[in-house]
Amino acid sequence: MLESIDAGTRLCSHHLAEHEAVARQAVEVMTEWYDLSSAQARTQLREWASRCDASACQVAEAFVHGVYLGSPTTCPPATVRRLERLLREFTGHAEAR
Repeated sequence: MLESIDAGTRLCSHHLAEHEAVARQAVEVMTEWYDLSSAQARTQLREWASRCDASACQVAEAFVHGVYLGSPTTCPPATVRRLERLLREFTGHAEAR
């Protein structure tokens, strides 16, 4: 799962199972919130990771913990701020095509 999300972006290799779980959660939330397919959600995570200069698993962590759950995250604060800005600009399904 994580390799498919991170194709072409940096991959966090430590704690791989945790990263896979949070990436899966992020994709599930994105499919529900933004009416995206799983493939579109994974593509969008890669795009956000690129624009945040972070790995897709860091962006997934920021999305799930920092945004969706509103809980503390281990991501750098700058990554969370960039993601929040991108989320405010995100138009959803049409943009993810």
